[in-house]
Amino acid sequence: MWISACAALASAVAPVMAQPPAAQVGLRYDWEKSYAQTNPECRRFMYGVSIRNQPFPTAMAKILDPVGLRYRIESGAVVLYRK
Repeated sequence: MWISACAALASAVAPVMAQPPAAQVGLRYDWEKSYAQTNPECRRFMYGVSIRNQPFPTAMAKILDPVGLRYRIESGAVVLYRK
């Protein structure tokens, strides 16, 4: 599935940027599990990430790769992990 829009954020942390694409493809985002496994990396700010008109895996890679994170889909939810 392609990401047709993204939040208009000049900067954000990975979890905030990952939630809209997950919702667009019908997935939840597991905040608690993701935070428990990725703190403090998940608190690093990112700037100027463009994910418009990208397939979901590409959009997630653009969001997560710069901060050394990856994702899995577990029980209908996106969960972040360290690489």
